[in-house]
Amino acid sequence: MNIVIVGAGEVGLSVAQTLTTEGHNVYVVERSQDRAELAANIDVQVITGNGARPQVLAKAGVVSGGDVDILIACTNKDEVNMLSCWIAHQAGVKRVISRARNLEFTDSPQWADKLGIDLMISPERSIAREVLGLLAVNAATHTAELLDGRASLYAMPIADNSPLVGLALKELRANFPDLAAVWVYIDREGGGGVPNGDSVLKAGDLCYFVTFAEEAPKVQKIFQPLNTNTSGLKNNS
Repeated sequence: MNIVIVGAGEVGLSVAQTLTTEGHNVYVVERSQDRAELAANIDVQVITGNGARPQVLAKAGVVSGGDVDILIACTNKDEVNMLSCWIAHQAGVKRVISRARNLEFTDSPQWADKLGIDLMISPERSIAREVLGLLAVNAATHTAELLDGRASLYAMPIADNSPLVGLALKELRANFPDLAAVWVYIDREGGGGVPNGDSVLKAGDLCYFVTFAEEAPKVQKIFQPLNTNTSGLKNNS
């Protein structure tokens, strides 16, 4: 995927390093020359400038008709992050994520909704719960808290022996009535995208989905079965 990260602070550099290691094409936008030089030590493309300006974001491919899949704004200024996300949303970037240090922005969904931000994250509030979420769902590669901890965004790979392999999303309800999840994005070799009902799942797909926290262990059993015997997974109630 093509990913733009606005802000090369501790959070931005950590995210950039992780995404680059996973093979994604990453741009980092940073206004501080010193921080930009630190980002240059990672295998990313660095744009020096204010990430809240359309002209600067355009250098990273954030333009109408561009091919940026995700923009993550994680500077230490909430207003910069939200404006960067708004510009990206207007340009048609598929997913925009904003860091918000001020908790008033994450206490209500209205800020994200009005600005077209898909996910507003407060690391100061959610980092502990995120770690607990990863420990509770060991097949997940990432979690992000939603609805004050009642739900989370997970990224989970589909195992070779998962009963999901070969199914279209529109078939899931009939086959797995207890699989309560909203599918957000599917990342796979050769290119991913936002899924629809006709999207067919494949082994190795990294699926981003939202589900309630108490449902996560049940979903994990379907994504990552311990053995090939999947009887009983359709109805766990």
